[in-house]
Amino acid sequence: MAYKKLSDLTTRGQNWNIQVKVIRMWDSVNPTTDELISLDMILMDEQGETIHATIWKNLIDTFRSKINEKSIYAFSNFKVVESTKYRPVSNEIKIFFTYNTKVKEIKGSSEVFPEYCFEFATMDTLEERAEKDTQCSDVIGLLTQMKPVETRITKRNPQPSYIREIEILMPEGDKIKITLLGKFAYFLTEDVIGSQTVLIITSMMVQRFSGLCLKSTSATRIYIDLDIPETQELLDRNSAEETLPKMGSIDRSNQGTLEEHMFYRRRTLEELTTMRHGNQSDQDGKSEEAPKIIQQLCGKRLIFRFKLNDNNLTFGTQNYAVKRTFVPDDRLEMLYLDNKAEEELMDDEVDTVLMKKQNMPDRKSQNNNV
Repeated sequence: MAYKKLSDLTTRGQNWNIQVKVIRMWDSVNPTTDELISLDMILMDEQGETIHATIWKNLIDTFRSKINEKSIYAFSNFKVVESTKYRPVSNEIKIFFTYNTKVKEIKGSSEVFPEYCFEFATMDTLEERAEKDTQCSDVIGLLTQMKPVETRITKRNPQPSYIREIEILMPEGDKIKITLLGKFAYFLTEDVIGSQTVLIITSMMVQRFSGLCLKSTSATRIYIDLDIPETQELLDRNSAEETLPKMGSIDRSNQGTLEEHMFYRRRTLEELTTMRHGNQSDQDGKSEEAPKIIQQLCGKRLIFRFKLNDNNLTFGTQNYAVKRTFVPDDRLEMLYLDNKAEEELMDDEVDTVLMKKQNMPDRKSQNNNV
């Protein structure tokens, strides 16, 4: 049977026959509902060309048992369509399996195909892909920082989600932050701290949040110190002392339940306005009509989470960035006030005991005086 090259495929027709190696496989899952969407693969032919293939949810049971990662197959009677979103490889077309798709395993020719396939992105490429959902990105770099796993709860997803933030040093010398979600948050352990570690992380989306950053997807795969030339080049280029990974700290304001968020670092307005240094800038006395979104809040009783910046703390500027609002819960408010009063009472008791100890004469000095 004559097989077509992947570069010969087009979106016209369905009678294609290809011989390919399954480089990677993964379940695509809805991150909000954890619902299975599809079974996906990256396929490679003998010429090194790659393509993304998808098996929709209703056909997964038909094909999953017939296909294994790293094996070679002849596929026929599939559909070729344009690939418009979340491409794990830089191919503008992709393959859809149908009810009529034929699968035949090919034995004995695995040495023709490479073991791995990556498309490492540079910093310039990541800049071009920022906030776009067309192309996923692979990166390689030395791990420089890793934070503990965090638990977060959002309004969109009330179920606890697990994340770990890391930082890598890319081959060009740029550092970039990466957020690992779900099961990937636990892929790295603290054993990597203190030793040079080269990470390869695939199929991530590029975002802008306090600078350029990356986020894992269902298609992500993580490799540690993989034995490929790029790994050794990174190690040879960077000294061990300067690139040893360190453990970072997490932002506690994002931890726990929504109720716990409301009381984290609770401050009064008076306390906020005094959290500033000297050199308060002069105010010009001008005022503007409140924006519509502010007018809608007027008359409501809310809890605000503020973000203090250098202008607040250094120059005394009293314009505050609101990161989030909460609707107060009277029961939780009373519990918070009771706990706060109890803590203040305990502090007063400790202060009283310390003062008594300071005022008590030393017995040894009294005996000497006698």
